[in-house]
Amino acid sequence: MSLFIKKIPKKSMEYKILKEIEKKMKLNPFFLPIQKEEVEEETKLIKIYWKKYPYTIHNQISLGKWVRNEKEWNAWKQISQALSSLHSLGILHFDVHLDNILCNKKNTEFYLIDFGISKKIKSNYEKYYLSWKEDEFQLLWNFIFQSNKYPNDYSILRKKIQKENKRKQNLLKKELLFCLPKDYIEKSFILFLDKNPIQIKVKIEQIKFKLFLERVYLLYFIFLEKPNLFYQKMFHSLDWKKKLRP
Repeated sequence: MSLFIKKIPKKSMEYKILKEIEKKMKLNPFFLPIQKEEVEEETKLIKIYWKKYPYTIHNQISLGKWVRNEKEWNAWKQISQALSSLHSLGILHFDVHLDNILCNKKNTEFYLIDFGISKKIKSNYEKYYLSWKEDEFQLLWNFIFQSNKYPNDYSILRKKIQKENKRKQNLLKKELLFCLPKDYIEKSFILFLDKNPIQIKVKIEQIKFKLFLERVYLLYFIFLEKPNLFYQKMFHSLDWKKKLRP
């Protein structure tokens, strides 16, 4: 059996998370089981061995072997379940891009990997990332744009939406209600539509508003700019507000 090897410091958060997943999710089919571990004497790093899968979703896309919609739906369901299991342990993956999703040759089995920047939920900031389902949002974003890069400047989007009619603005607000608290959407959308510069000084409020902007961008894209029924279905299939803790 061909194996994939990664060297990890024993005291790292990544190793702790891997061991917690192994202990509490041994039968979860969406995480690769560890085949064996060895201590490398020279560096004292832990060598972790997994069964090797030669493909990632990103790799399949680059080879032209990825069928949009059909394959994405299977991957979305399986990795969403993996994330749900991970979150039940209070762990955020934080890096759910297409190179971190392994798949078999037929694109029927999918595995979430690479916990190098994953976090255990401790701070209020991390609670917001969890309760606003940042991991699931990253997954959806990567399927749609096939990139894990978010925009740095939302000024063009802001001007576009300010010029839209009330019906389209209200449609966007309606979709935002699926994934964010109503009271937050009401005040943030007013701020977003106002033509004055946006100034937010408190760090946690800056984080929340950045998450808001990213969701506005994606929902505007799939519901108004380039309406796509499949991605709309994918967005609506997830219970975004489950265990929401504003």
